[in-house]
Amino acid sequence: TPGLLEVVLANSLMSHDLGARTGTIHVEGSIQVAGYPPLTVSSRFAGGQAGLPVAFHAARHAAGLVAVLQTSPFGAEMDLAVDLAFRLEPEVRLLRLEEVRAHREDVRPGDVVQVSAFLRDAATGVMSEEIFEVPIPRLPRGTRLELQVGDAPSLAAADGAILMAGITRARSARGLLQALSRLRSSDGLYLRLARPARGVTVGADALPDLPPSVAAVIEGGASNLSMASLNHSVITEQERRLPGVVAGSGRLFLTLQ
Repeated sequence: TPGLLEVVLANSLMSHDLGARTGTIHVEGSIQVAGYPPLTVSSRFAGGQAGLPVAFHAARHAAGLVAVLQTSPFGAEMDLAVDLAFRLEPEVRLLRLEEVRAHREDVRPGDVVQVSAFLRDAATGVMSEEIFEVPIPRLPRGTRLELQVGDAPSLAAADGAILMAGITRARSARGLLQALSRLRSSDGLYLRLARPARGVTVGADALPDLPPSVAAVIEGGASNLSMASLNHSVITEQERRLPGVVAGSGRLFLTLQ
């Protein structure tokens, strides 16, 4: 079972000196499903997260990927080969996001705005700055834009139904593998610019930014469909891979002048 796999893997890591509460575990490798391109795995897990030994975080991640594949509707057809390497680094590579700041507040369509993210190294206390260049879309005056900068879990929570639909409602093994390959990395700092917009997910398909009349028709006739509502449309997303696990998120709101 998925839970048993996680426990066995965590115990194995801890028995090989990978169970310290401090340090950083690197997980690298792939999960190969016969007949499909390999699912590349590259993640880091740092001590000091949720108070658990870092081995549990690494084990939960690896076991979770395998469990999603095995328990999917296509699991019985899958011939899995798991090739993962776990490496412990004694230093805690943890970067906590402390502040997000836009260099300009008066934004206009076509502008490029610089957004700074300030992160503090949990081990050394040193602060670093990451700067994103964000193009402002050509939308009507008064449009309110939401700008979020944060770690992978924060962006996944903001995705909500869109992210889960691709995984839980995939129509094929290939679709499921593609959805898993799009999962964000634990050492990634992500910026997402979005705007309020009505939409829906139908099955595994996200349909954001629908005209109200179209969304109403779909919702009204979806009694036999697996469907969820959306309240935003993503305009752009950027990724910055950093030399440590990123933790935290920040949010700004911009109004087009």
